[in-house]
Amino acid sequence: MDIIESRNGQAGILTLSGRLDTTSAPALAPRAIALCEGGVRAILIDFQRIEFLTSAGFRALIAIRRHAEQTSIDLALCGLNEVVHDLFEASGLLGSFHIYRDPASALAAVTR
Repeated sequence: MDIIESRNGQAGILTLSGRLDTTSAPALAPRAIALCEGGVRAILIDFQRIEFLTSAGFRALIAIRRHAEQTSIDLALCGLNEVVHDLFEASGLLGSFHIYRDPASALAAVTR
């Protein structure tokens, strides 16, 4: 998995591509937590190029969500394809995250 980091004002954006699995998931949480500690007010994780995710990916996202909540940072996910959306739904985590269709709508929500 590749992670591209960018900023849009006070929002940190992590654009992911590939598979979020046992091999790649350990790299995600530290990058997001570094953004939290780097002064952003919101984090957007863009899933438009993620093909699949496993339980390791969900664990990383839960760790990010917990850290964001503890530091009062908004967290938004966007661009889930049908497979990834179905995995969120099957895991019971769909309601645990703020999920948006695309980066523009997610940015609008977290930078209001």
